Amino acid sequence: PHEHVPFPILVAGTKGKGSTAAMLSSVLREAGHRVGLFTSPHLRTVLERFQVDGEPMREHEFAGLIEELWPLVEARHTTGYRTVFEILTAMALLHFIRQSVDVSIFEVGVGGRLDSTNVVEPRLSLITSISLDHTDLLGSTVDAIAQEKAGIIRGGRLAFSSPQNPTARAVIEQVSSALGAELSLVGRDVDYQLQSQNLRGQRFRVVDWRGTRHEFQLPLLGRFQLENACLAFSALDAVRRNGLAISEDALRRGFARVEWPGRLQLISERPYLVLDGAHNPASARALAECINELIPSRRRILVMGIMNNKDVEGVLDELAPHMTTLIATRADTPRALDPDELAALGRMRMAEVEVAEDAASALKRARELAGEEDLILVTGSLYLVGNVLELLEREGR
Repeated sequence: PHEHVPFPILVAGTKGKGSTAAMLSSVLREAGHRVGLFTSPHLRTVLERFQVDGEPMREHEFAGLIEELWPLVEARHTTGYRTVFEILTAMALLHFIRQSVDVSIFEVGVGGRLDSTNVVEPRLSLITSISLDHTDLLGSTVDAIAQEKAGIIRGGRLAFSSPQNPTARAVIEQVSSALGAELSLVGRDVDYQLQSQNLRGQRFRVVDWRGTRHEFQLPLLGRFQLENACLAFSALDAVRRNGLAISEDALRRGFARVEWPGRLQLISERPYLVLDGAHNPASARALAECINELIPSRRRILVMGIMNNKDVEGVLDELAPHMTTLIATRADTPRALDPDELAALGRMRMAEVEVAEDAASALKRARELAGEEDLILVTGSLYLVGNVLELLEREGR
């Protein structure tokens, strides 16, 4: 099916790839195209990973695809182990073909070169900001990680990159040149300017390669989202110059209506409750900058749960100076770091540290501590964010 999936687009990167994929999907849908979107991880249910025109896969569709594919999985035991993500990718390919989508957007899982999504031949390849993450799989340097991410670029096709540090940029430029891919860089060929921002979103301007200005609104918080939006614009502008109909009005509506839960998501005020899936030092730094810029809170309560293979100390180093209290907890997943271990690391950096065994007790304790002018920040893992969103849904929030 990978040879027949309609107009495939791949989005790789360390942070921002899900948001960028969601922006692409939103604009293309507003332009009247039927869009398939495959993302990971999910927040509440695996069905979220497969969307067609913004709607998740139905349970009976999921069950039917599993039933159809399982004999193939069983038959190939002798040729190697099939991961869950590989099976889900195959399901997405079949689903998008059968749903007759016009465009298929795939968020790369890990890396790029060897990721199962890279089985498609992308018409467009987008690479968001690259930093150190998944070093056990991708390598311990930015150079090594960039080589893996650049594995989604194809010769004779269009490639797009967010601003990168010099090492990552050099790798992407070298790979694009060697393959004969046409590379567009945010900051060189297209750029953006923040015009205003508040807790409801931000207004920004994009200046394209011609010098033309485009004005947009974005409901997602954080200056880094403007970088993602500019990358998405660059790709969308290129494809509309190559025959895919996307009006300026569709661009405006698509950016203004994009939804991407769990990323600097403001749930409530008085006290402020913010959810974000930051799980590496670079994303934690961006999160802290946004909190400092937008939320003038008095006391800041950090509810944190993180995976045991992450740079936990690096994340704490970025967040702890901006927080008052740490409530160390765990997401409902086997790979979660033990809260006591997290608390021990937290005590080296913060005076007020508590432990809660699960998301429900952590949120309850944070609410007990928070006054009306305070902030509760839930972060460290999208799995933890998903657990909290599920709790809030039960409350009717």
